[in-house]
Amino acid sequence: MAPGAPADEDAALLQRADANVIEQFRMLARWSAEGVVVDLPGLTLVYVARALDALNLAILTEERDPDPLIAAARTFFAERGARWGVRAVGPAARAFAGRPLGAGIVPGASLPVMLLAPLSANAPPVPSLEIRVVHTRAELALYRETLRLGFDMTAALAEAITAERLLDEPSVTCYLGYVEGRSVATATRVTVHGIAGVYNVSTVPACRRRGLGAAMTCRAALDGRADGCLAAALQATAMGYPVYERLSFRHVADHATWQVLA
Repeated sequence: MAPGAPADEDAALLQRADANVIEQFRMLARWSAEGVVVDLPGLTLVYVARALDALNLAILTEERDPDPLIAAARTFFAERGARWGVRAVGPAARAFAGRPLGAGIVPGASLPVMLLAPLSANAPPVPSLEIRVVHTRAELALYRETLRLGFDMTAALAEAITAERLLDEPSVTCYLGYVEGRSVATATRVTVHGIAGVYNVSTVPACRRRGLGAAMTCRAALDGRADGCLAAALQATAMGYPVYERLSFRHVADHATWQVLA
């Protein structure tokens, strides 16, 4: 776990990074025909689709009594017949991490939040790797399939994350990594709130442990400088954590998660 309260400079960047994460989920809801987002004091409710419970979230954002917030979330998702989860960011994560949030809502894994500031990092070169920005529907379809293989996710989840509408989002840039002409790695940059949010870093199983993930992360993060970003941010998986540390990302906080069993 990261230390409780980040230093002032990190706290300001972390607030921006948390807003970047929430905006990413807002976009997923906008891209969905079913999507709905509701903002309440201390709570953002994101419904993407009934069949995609991994993307339906109650996001706690402030340290306040969670009981009425969870009650509001239960009503919101019950009206849509959807399963959902809970994530807490910022002060809410520090206040509630590890606590049950009511009947059938149990703590899950924490998500390390890592920052790169200033925007300077070097990944070992991978001479065989060519990184291209996704511009067309055909490239997006290839990105989607590569992402699905890299994370072993369902086709429906990959479709929701890579809806064609993202091609019209000026704040979103998708990257495809090619080795010998074959797409083998992905990354996405979401540039909002002065942060280059790095998401969807994946490598197909046959090409792992070659430095591709580090190279994709560096490209996505450092491209943010041209858009005036103050820092890059990501939420690390266990597999990616040591890679990001080697790139000088610092673990400054955690997002807390809960699984809703009933």
